[in-house]
Amino acid sequence: MTMEQEFRAALARSASAVLPAPDPLDRLHTRYRRERLRRLTVVGAGLAAVVVLIVVAVPFHWYPGRGAMPAEGNAIDSKWTRRLIESPPRGNLAQDSAYLAAVTRGFDEQRAMRGADSRLDRMRILFVGDVPGGRLVVAAFYNDDEAMLVYGRSFGSSPPGELVRSGGGVGMSIHPLVVISDNVSSTRDGSSMRYTVGIAPVGCSILVSASGAVAPGGGMVRSWELAGVDGVVVRESPDPEERWRVTCDDTVRYEGPVLGIRELGAQPLPSVHESSLRGMRGDDVTTATNTVEALNRLVASNGMAPGGTPKALWSGRVPGSAASDANAAVAVLDADGDGANGVSVVFTQGTNADVLVAGAGRRLRLLPAEDPTMEESRRDWSLASTAVAANADLVAVRLPERLGSRAVWSDRLLVVAPADAVRVRAGGTTVALVNGVGVLTLPWPVRAPVRLVAVDRSGAEVATARIVESSGWTVFGEPVIENWS
Repeated sequence: MTMEQEFRAALARSASAVLPAPDPLDRLHTRYRRERLRRLTVVGAGLAAVVVLIVVAVPFHWYPGRGAMPAEGNAIDSKWTRRLIESPPRGNLAQDSAYLAAVTRGFDEQRAMRGADSRLDRMRILFVGDVPGGRLVVAAFYNDDEAMLVYGRSFGSSPPGELVRSGGGVGMSIHPLVVISDNVSSTRDGSSMRYTVGIAPVGCSILVSASGAVAPGGGMVRSWELAGVDGVVVRESPDPEERWRVTCDDTVRYEGPVLGIRELGAQPLPSVHESSLRGMRGDDVTTATNTVEALNRLVASNGMAPGGTPKALWSGRVPGSAASDANAAVAVLDADGDGANGVSVVFTQGTNADVLVAGAGRRLRLLPAEDPTMEESRRDWSLASTAVAANADLVAVRLPERLGSRAVWSDRLLVVAPADAVRVRAGGTTVALVNGVGVLTLPWPVRAPVRLVAVDRSGAEVATARIVESSGWTVFGEPVIENWS
């Protein structure tokens, strides 16, 4: 049975009790993609974990009365993973000794039903507590070498027996930062559960930020709010539009978007105001509209302050590309709308509503070899890339390229300068521009600042910019930190 068939069968079985909202199969596919990406990534070397040490439910759903296939678990390859497993149960209901004992006993008795392989002979409750709309329990089945994550959730203030019998997720890999995200509704009374819970080793603090802004020079600035002091944070949304920073032993161990943004799943047809397309160079309205929508979603997912109107700068064929290549577009957002600060930039290429987002070059090996199914299923996905700039007069954004089932940065940058610019200089390199657009080759990453200068036919400077890049994964120039060593 294929994964899609398994999903459809599971959804059909559960329809009388609980339905994910609003688009069950799309949400499951999206989360399966995220989890599959993470499950594949963690077997790689150190840098391979840069955006993967968040476990997002749900790779497989479990429903009451139906056993799950046995799962062996993933290797406990970090002292921080072991520290998470050995942490005391967190959550407000963990303080109720009778409730905790009943849930612990019930989950231990259900190890076979929840798919734990017989070799995973120990079980520990990581979290049991109230979440918006209901209650959640997260547990680990483990031994000295391997572990598997499961969870159950039920609506309202359910007693322990009901929580133990509830549906949830099984067969999930476990890593130092676990994130459970759910959006489900009951067909019985219309109640719903919409939440995200983050669980880190005890003693870690979790800060959140939704205030990111591009500084005048093009960097990112933001403020942080302490949200979890015991290694746990509960948010009232299944898709928090914020960044998280997890600090353990006075060291930042993880910082990045909550749910990761290496892939953007298809969404309903975007509603982009015509003002976002006004003044655009080029006439590909469809690609430009998709780019503006991708910009809006990526800005939100990266925890950046709302505001301003996104603008499509350009659409058309990338200079020097093959005739068979899809059209592309570039959009920018000045959140303040007054030009005083920098702008966020997004490039997309393709018409598919599913998008692969690049954030590092191919020399940063983020994933091991993948099975052909994943590559084939993403062969026609659109590609996207992010950047920041001091202003919208001259922007340069890495052109993404396909590498298996993911997008990575190439050594080429698309430059969009004022329409009257005919050349752009970068150090000793000069590139011709057509209608202010051209492609510059600069190997990734550019670690020492490079000044870009756009000139008109008279040789006068019409715009300048600066390029400097991190050698790791970034989103809008902001590094994603992973440091669980």
